[in-house]
Amino acid sequence: MKLQDDIRITGRGTRGQGTGDNQARAQELKDQMTQLTQENVTTSIRRIFQPLRREELVTKFKSRLKDRPLTVGSTGEGFPEFLEEPRQLFPHGVRVTNPHQSSLAQLTAKCMEYVEENHAQHPAILFRGLPAETSQDFSTIVKEIPWNGMIYKGGTAF
Repeated sequence: MKLQDDIRITGRGTRGQGTGDNQARAQELKDQMTQLTQENVTTSIRRIFQPLRREELVTKFKSRLKDRPLTVGSTGEGFPEFLEEPRQLFPHGVRVTNPHQSSLAQLTAKCMEYVEENHAQHPAILFRGLPAETSQDFSTIVKEIPWNGMIYKGGTAF
């Protein structure tokens, strides 16, 4: 069923009714359209991304952390020797299902929509399958992120 069909099915004639009734009906139809549009956007975003299984998040090699140069505290007691494997729900990973269907800028915008919808449940989200291969591609992604970047003002950390 299309959006127009929904509106036509639920719409009623307003001839002969007062102005207040017309305005209330117009607001009701506007609210219906907004809700249907939001549902369509959410469904569209879900079709673009496919969740990654935990096995796809595990690295092929162990990343050494202990005694790593330029890693503050890595020589101290209690510092983990290797990077921990992903847990069941952390990080949350998704793959772009058809990376060449849209431009990189459009895909990045969809990624940001996905982050906005899911960041409360998943504070870390890994995106795989974006068609980014060059520094120019990376620049395109960064320019499409609507948040202000963090500025580091200070000296060295050690």
